[in-house]
Order: sequence, then C-alpha cells, then structure tokens
Amino acid sequence: MFGAAWNADESRILSWGGDNTTRVWDAASGAELLALRHDSMVYGAAWNADESRILSWSYDGTARVWDAASGQELSTLRHKRTVAGAAWNADATRILSWSLDGTARVWDVTGGPGAA
Repeated sequence: MFGAAWNADESRILSWGGDNTTRVWDAASGAELLALRHDSMVYGAAWNADESRILSWSYDGTARVWDAASGQELSTLRHKRTVAGAAWNADATRILSWSLDGTARVWDVTGGPGAA
C-alpha cells in the first residue's frame, strides 16, 4: 500500500498501492467495499468534496474518475507518461493532473462517462 485517507465522517477509508488498485473500506468492520483497478501501480487517490466520486492516478499514464457508490469508471484522463498527481477543484467539475510527460492539464468532468 502506498497511501490511505479517511472520508469526512471517518466511516470509510480510501487506499491505493502497488497492486494496481484503489480500494474503499468500511472503517468499522474492515470490509472491502470497492476495488477500482488501473493497469499499473496507483500513486494516489482522493474523494471529491461530497464524496460521490473518487479520483485516482497511476503509473499507467491515467487519472480515473469513479462513482464512489457503484465503483463504475466515469472518466479516463490520459497522459503520455505516469500521472504523478491530480486534484479536484472545489465543486468537482474540473480536475488538475500533472505527469512525468512534462505536462499539467485541466479536465472538464461535468459531462458524464468519457467527457474528459
């Protein structure tokens, strides 16, 4: 595991790591609620402000947006190389990602699946 983060009310934990997944856990029971898969190591993940979506980024050159309830992948944001980091804006309509390809990009994620 490379990292983990609480949600706001500390009922769920988000983790990510070298097994190519971002996982959501029930903090009280320890039960795995979701496993969100990339094609390579996941370097980070973050909830959006209302915790309805999860953003994860990976060595595979993508940042991905997931539905936090179902685990459905909503958007794949592609760089040419490893995505080193990413962040939501305040209202979760845009994502800033930066990559080892030397770019930083702003993505509009308001249009649903594949919108970015």
